[in-house]
Amino acid sequence: MKDQKVFLCFAATCFLSIGASAFNRIDLAKVDKGIRCMGEAMGPAACSADQQYALQTGCINQEEYAMLVRENLAPYCSRYNNKVTGVCACGCFAIGTRMHVAEYASQSIAVVPIEMVVEFSNDYLIMAMKEDATLSALGFESMAIRRTTQGPELGSLIYIRTKGGREIGLTKNHAVLLANGEMVEAKAVRVGFSLLSSDGKADNVVAVKKRKANGNVYNLLVDAKGNQGHLVIAEDLVVGDLAWQNSLASELYSVRVRQ
Repeated sequence: MKDQKVFLCFAATCFLSIGASAFNRIDLAKVDKGIRCMGEAMGPAACSADQQYALQTGCINQEEYAMLVRENLAPYCSRYNNKVTGVCACGCFAIGTRMHVAEYASQSIAVVPIEMVVEFSNDYLIMAMKEDATLSALGFESMAIRRTTQGPELGSLIYIRTKGGREIGLTKNHAVLLANGEMVEAKAVRVGFSLLSSDGKADNVVAVKKRKANGNVYNLLVDAKGNQGHLVIAEDLVVGDLAWQNSLASELYSVRVRQ
């Protein structure tokens, strides 16, 4: 097992289930997908490396590899029999991060701490960017939550504060949308950068500091079809969900939202 990571393990019999694909032995229905790896957040490169290593060594097949990439999960392969014995998700928001959501029952818009969204995920929809939105005509719609994660963070979080008084705490690989439409990792944000607020206005960064995580960190995956649907609102700023830390990692550091 890798240092400072805790994986959810399950019996080999969990891989085979009635009705599952003959080529995909990993039954995600039997995996607690709320568990997150312990330690510093696993970034896009590490997630991708673990997935590719598992494929190259025969621990997983091509269909299983494609599923893990789609679900933003990193596999853990047993050193005894080279079979998958666990998976873990990557990334995260600091506890207390306020998310823009729609209450499932009433469809009314609310701002709710991420830990409550994760705990009561069936009660909320996430406000995510519309696929046809542009920087000049920003728009959001309510989207279902596909999966949530939570777990301890041993590394430091990056806290970004803006001129408009917004502040958000993220793990270093969490994706952030700049006001020019470019997606970058939190660790790349510098004073003077402009982030995009939910009203479509630019908000300049005035401070970037590292602080120890105060408890668990959290994340979620929106059930979106396209890339822009994986952009959500946290602390009134537009940032990425779990997809931007794995399956969409190759899209980072390029302009992703049109003017």
